[in-house]
Amino acid sequence: MDYSNLHITWQDILDITIVGIIIYWLLVWLRGTRALQLFRGIGVLVLVYILAHLLHLQTLLWVFDRFGAVFIIILVLVFQPELRRTLERVGQESFILERVLGQRREGGGAAVASHIIRALHILSPKKVGALIVIEREISLSEFHESGTMMDSEVTSELLTSIFDSRGPLHDGAVIIQGKRIAVGGCVLPISSEPLDSRFGTRHRAAIGITENTDAIAIVASEETGEIRVVEKGRMSNPLNEEHLEQELMEFFGGDQT
Repeated sequence: MDYSNLHITWQDILDITIVGIIIYWLLVWLRGTRALQLFRGIGVLVLVYILAHLLHLQTLLWVFDRFGAVFIIILVLVFQPELRRTLERVGQESFILERVLGQRREGGGAAVASHIIRALHILSPKKVGALIVIEREISLSEFHESGTMMDSEVTSELLTSIFDSRGPLHDGAVIIQGKRIAVGGCVLPISSEPLDSRFGTRHRAAIGITENTDAIAIVASEETGEIRVVEKGRMSNPLNEEHLEQELMEFFGGDQT
């Protein structure tokens, strides 16, 4: 290949730099959302299309020529809610600041865990139901609209008051985001998997949210007072205070600050 006529100007460098920055920030905005799966799917289709051209795979090229646009439209339709929410977040200054200053809230994991444990062991003997969801990499912001925004420090007193049966938020879930209570009284997706009849809506919601995201859910039964941890759609056996502490400390990385 002859490169003798190849000339790179400062405009070319600027052009490539701007495109690189846009792609970088797009990936930062998409990280932690299920909309990222949409762009991964489109990326795979593009790579297959390029390979088909390079290897002269005529049948595959024919399929892409006839149905390539349809594949992309299907992906957009399937992930339309996540894509819409991602685009909304792009325009929110608070979200950008959160990404830039996100490390400010790191630390204090042991304190958060101790407050959760204390609250659950106040609620459990009284057979007061509770559902606490802790966000990981995948954002749970799409569920915030169904609850009451709080952005409060995690304390056992606040958690017990939220789940008090006389309060307006006790039937919903609490979402902990960045080691703060982001929202209370939140409605979560219910799992469609078969479940023992002794488990109620809270347990189904705990399984549902962990099936769709990488969150961890802690649920206290209103019927038995048993406390269980749910992760990846799988529910643990009933946990005592010691085992619950081990689970939460492992989740928070043993942070003792």
